[in-house]
Amino acid sequence: MQLFTVDRALVERYLQSDVLSGAEVAALLEHRGISDGTPIYLDDETLLPVEPLNSWARSLSYADLDASTMRDYGRIIARLDRHQSGRGADLLSATESDLVAYKRLRTRHQRRPIETAA
Repeated sequence: MQLFTVDRALVERYLQSDVLSGAEVAALLEHRGISDGTPIYLDDETLLPVEPLNSWARSLSYADLDASTMRDYGRIIARLDRHQSGRGADLLSATESDLVAYKRLRTRHQRRPIETAA
């Protein structure tokens, strides 16, 4: 899974498309209430949106969270997805034991553990 985040200024500046201009896409994002920093999850092989993760990310935007908070949450979910993939499972099938194992990895076993409060 690949993680991107919404950035209207970049869209306006760099999008080159025969279908929509960068300004039109930025206006559409504004119209739909999608804030900068909203995570976007795409499948590695098809580059299609990954659901329900994108719907969840959209709910973060609708909750009017700060862009940096949404980016942080997006990275956490992407990291958890990689962890689950390494265990031969996916994010949606995560069990309590998967989440406990992930927390132990992050707080005890990785090269630079994070605090348990994180």
